[in-house]
Amino acid sequence: SDGFSASNGGCELRSCVAFGNRDGFFANSSRLADCVARSNTQDGFDVASATLSGCSATDNARHGFDLSSSRASDCLASNNDVDGFFSFIGSSIVSCTSSVNDGAEFRLGSTQNQLRNCDASRFGYIAVDAADNVVVGNTAGSYSIVAGNVAGPIVDEASVATNTNPAANFDY
Repeated sequence: SDGFSASNGGCELRSCVAFGNRDGFFANSSRLADCVARSNTQDGFDVASATLSGCSATDNARHGFDLSSSRASDCLASNNDVDGFFSFIGSSIVSCTSSVNDGAEFRLGSTQNQLRNCDASRFGYIAVDAADNVVVGNTAGSYSIVAGNVAGPIVDEASVATNTNPAANFDY
C-alpha cells in the first residue's frame, strides 16, 4: 500500500516520512513540504496537480519523483532505480538536485514542462523526450534534448568565458 495517500485534494503534508511502502507518497491537488520518501517498492512521490517543496526521495525502486501537472522546488532525488525526477506533462521543476539515479537525473517525458536552475550530478544527464518544454539554467554531465523545445545553449568548459546568455545550461 501507499505510505501516505492524499488523493481527495486540499491536503497538506509536512515533515512526513514514508519508508518501505509501495509508493511513498501518492497525492492529487495537495501540498507536500519537507517530506522524505525512502526505500519504497515503486515511486518515492507519485503526484498530480501537487506542490512539493524541500522534499527528498532516496533508494526507491522506480522514480524518486513522478510528476504530472505539478511543481517541485528545492527537492532532492538520489539513488533511485529509474529516474530521479520524471515529469509526464505540465510540470515545473525548479532549483532541484538529483544524483546517482540509475536513469536520467531529470526526464521530461511529454510536453509543457519547465526545468529551471536544477543540478544533475557530474556524471548524470538531463533527458527531454518530447517537444514543447522549457529547459534553462541547469547543470549536468550531459544532455539529450529532442528538437522543438525552448532550451538555453549548452555551455561547456571551452565556451564558458564567452557565454553571455542568462538562460544557458552548463555541462560539467
